[in-house]
Amino acid sequence: MKQLMITLTLAAILPFSLRSQSKAAEFEKAADEFYRSVLEQIPGLPGFTIAVVKGDELTYLRGFGQASIDPPVAAGPEVEYYIASSTKSFTGLLAALLDAKGILDLDASLASFFPDARLDPGLEADKILLRDLLTHTSGLSNDPIGFRSAYSGDHDLKTLLSLVEESEPNESGRGQYEYTNTGYNIYTLILERETGKSWKDWLDELIFTPLGMDHTSGYISEAERKGWPQAKPYLSWSAENMEEVYLKKKDNTMQSAGGLITTTGDLARWLRMQMNDGQLDGKQVIPAEIVEMARQPMAANDESRDEFKPDGYGLGWQSGAYHDHRVVWHFGGFPGFFTHISYLPEQDLGVAVMVNEAISGNHLMNLLAYYAYDWWLRPESLEGRKEELTQIRERSQQISQRISAHNADRAKRTWQLEHPFAKYNGEYYNPKYGAITIRGQKELEVAMGNLHCIAEPYTDKNSIRVELIPGAGMVVQFQLEDGKVKGFEFDGSRFERVE
Repeated sequence: MKQLMITLTLAAILPFSLRSQSKAAEFEKAADEFYRSVLEQIPGLPGFTIAVVKGDELTYLRGFGQASIDPPVAAGPEVEYYIASSTKSFTGLLAALLDAKGILDLDASLASFFPDARLDPGLEADKILLRDLLTHTSGLSNDPIGFRSAYSGDHDLKTLLSLVEESEPNESGRGQYEYTNTGYNIYTLILERETGKSWKDWLDELIFTPLGMDHTSGYISEAERKGWPQAKPYLSWSAENMEEVYLKKKDNTMQSAGGLITTTGDLARWLRMQMNDGQLDGKQVIPAEIVEMARQPMAANDESRDEFKPDGYGLGWQSGAYHDHRVVWHFGGFPGFFTHISYLPEQDLGVAVMVNEAISGNHLMNLLAYYAYDWWLRPESLEGRKEELTQIRERSQQISQRISAHNADRAKRTWQLEHPFAKYNGEYYNPKYGAITIRGQKELEVAMGNLHCIAEPYTDKNSIRVELIPGAGMVVQFQLEDGKVKGFEFDGSRFERVE
């Protein structure tokens, strides 16, 4: 009788298992065909990598195209990509863990950590909780901290903590959702000062190591030291004109709102843990209540993101609907990198996509994920996805044409400086943003921490155009007194000449 029961049980299980394997094989074949067509139809797209998780199983893990052109590195599940703001879901889970451990209370007020700071009374800092910083409802803004942390890298812990005093009320007001990096930056400044350990090291201890995410880090230097293959960011005007974005992340610009490198192999483990309420490989790695706490909506948010319709924001997770299905997600973008991480909890289906191209990447990362979701849940939509691919190609071409035309117009400008370049050389300083150096005789090189560019002519007298952040042109308007350059206005801030 016992043997008969075993035989009957196996007979019931095996057909289901075989059907599941067959379904995965069907998806693999269809996905390979569609994703290869993406490379063929988007001119200049270097490549992308994608992971699809169903239940506790890694269903699909592929790379297409190139992660790097020079040196050549094929896109694949073992290549490091920068994930930008998708970092927030990791920082949010960390904050939930630290709160549960009694290390840093999410219900503590901002004012309690800065009792002697001259904070703007309009902030009502005694009412801003640490959790508000992470749900984008603090009501504060602080561009200097965000800029130094993410772009220039000109900072240390003491400097950034002192800049908390530069916080101002934002337009939305306390209690209202307004997306920003600043809250995450301030939270982890407090964390490092209170514990003596960086958020990067806390993540490694409490999340990456327990989850076996062995190729995820907040340190670019770790990838370089260990020889991990890394994707490079690109801007593709066409198949023949692909430009590598000069601005690369360094340790000093890997910040808690956007400061991780990882692989799709590791992101698959991250999704499996999330979708199984903290369990991974048969073990409860993260307490289920902590995982739920982090993704639970805490702030109202109705800013539509393509076909994802949000209704709330938790600790680093957006949540809402993908057509008729509940979805949890966070995207990320930075010059030359776009990341899509999402999952449908009720369907046990998750997707991670990373693309290293600036023009088409933002829309393309979502289309790649939508195709995977639709194949499993909305097959009637698949034909339309092919049409959307054509639309993305056409949109990318139009954007490239507009940028090319704008570049051609800029090339026609002539210098409007009163004096030779040497007269404008020097170091200029702003206490909030740091130093900008201008040097050159035949051309003007402008540098600000990790940022640098060659200045271009602008239309106003004694002005130049600079593009320190790729794709973000800004004007430097010099002020002269008695024929001498005393300083300049830059993006609304005054920089005084100090040498």
